[in-house]
Amino acid sequence: AHGYRAEKLTDLIQNDSSTYTIVYTSRAFQPGGERFGERVAFVGPVLPELPAPAERGNRPIIYVSLGTVMNRNARFYRNCAEALGGGPWDVLMSVGSGEQAAVLGPLPPNVRAEARVDQLRVLQAAHLFVTHCGMNSVSESIWQGVPMVLSPQQSEERMVARRAAELGAGLILNVWLKLDIWDYSRLPGNLWGQVCLKYALLWVVLAGTAIVLFDWMRHWLFQEERPHYRWI
Repeated sequence: AHGYRAEKLTDLIQNDSSTYTIVYTSRAFQPGGERFGERVAFVGPVLPELPAPAERGNRPIIYVSLGTVMNRNARFYRNCAEALGGGPWDVLMSVGSGEQAAVLGPLPPNVRAEARVDQLRVLQAAHLFVTHCGMNSVSESIWQGVPMVLSPQQSEERMVARRAAELGAGLILNVWLKLDIWDYSRLPGNLWGQVCLKYALLWVVLAGTAIVLFDWMRHWLFQEERPHYRWI
């Protein structure tokens, strides 16, 4: 009587216009969101209830985090500490572990490194968020009304960063600010230090192979139409 009837495995990872779908972001943040029909419900991020925040203090707080997974980038944290140290603000950096905090060594008096923090509560008090642009972090920052400095570390984070910048929620950092973000300047064949032709070509080969393999698996396992390809 309830649930989603799946005829085959691919039904669980893709849908069509007749499927009711819940999306955990806003229609405004989704590129082309206005083209989604009534069966798609944009409900926003799912966040826990928090006590009413106190008013933000007069001394600004800058919060820095690279998330919970790809956060072992001591050079990035050191550069942030150097750039923001000594200013008329306080800096809180969430660096992922106590070992990572110890690696950073002495920090300026207004900069503090913690292994982990309660990010939602920190954002309630923060004036600026330097973020890796994970979808959760960006959603929480927008929800709390905190402007962002966007420093994506991976390809999907770059897409999130681009959309946040398009909506005026933040500004994107790049290699010219010397914060070690997508810095390929040491690799041969790079373009402007931010495009690595070797990795770009490798990605094309791997992605093309994966697409063809996936198409043939659907044909073999689920009796879908035999794949056909053409160059143009």
